[in-house]
Amino acid sequence: MDEPTFSLNLAFTFFVMKRAPYHIIYLCLLTFFLVSCQKEGKDNELILMASYPVDIPECSGLSFYGEHLLTVSDSLSKVYMISKAGKVLDSMSFAGNNLEGVVYNPVNQHTYIVEENSNEVVEIDASGLEMNRFFVKLDNLIKKHGLEGISLDLSSGHLYLVSEMAPGLLIKCTLTGEEVKRTNLAFAQDYSSVFFDDVQQKIWILSEDSKTLTRCNLNGNPEKTWFTNIKKGEGLVIDVPNNRIYIITDEVSILYVFSF
Repeated sequence: MDEPTFSLNLAFTFFVMKRAPYHIIYLCLLTFFLVSCQKEGKDNELILMASYPVDIPECSGLSFYGEHLLTVSDSLSKVYMISKAGKVLDSMSFAGNNLEGVVYNPVNQHTYIVEENSNEVVEIDASGLEMNRFFVKLDNLIKKHGLEGISLDLSSGHLYLVSEMAPGLLIKCTLTGEEVKRTNLAFAQDYSSVFFDDVQQKIWILSEDSKTLTRCNLNGNPEKTWFTNIKKGEGLVIDVPNNRIYIITDEVSILYVFSF
């Protein structure tokens, strides 16, 4: 539908240019430009479908967990299971330190959690017992801006991690911490969460400060950016088949549901 509309608008513009005074030509061109810009702006904005309060302080990180979701509390340093409507369903006994990102592995039924201050990834079992942990060397300039998000490519068994800033990084590693690749990121002010899209084979990266969501290729190169217009977005999962994006916020603990 877009291409015929564009052609008609363009044909009309050329017709007017031949027959109308210059000030009319100017107005027509200006209108055509503004309509094009408005359409582009809407194309880069997510459509808010719903928002739900979550009764957990300082939510950070988000992962699919069967039909539900996992998130972590930065202040309480615990892992919680919530519904897709934000209802708290359960919690794990594991108590960590400055938890930020979380991802669930349905193959081994283990959960991998990011501890930002120490730049470590902790692996726990279904009961919350720690099974393993590994350190990720970042040399980040500010301690509190270290590892922030984590996601999992089930087919390859690789984790994807993001470092928040200074440096902003996308890191690919094995489940035991052996680094495969790291990529410098420079398309946003910071990087607060990451999601591996196994349907389209893409990497989605959330920025808290820029209030954006960017779809990247597997090398971390940005392809398209959407504006979220929400504060403190720190957790992300995407239901690609159903065209739904879930983002959870830190400051006021709200679960947002968008379409794209």
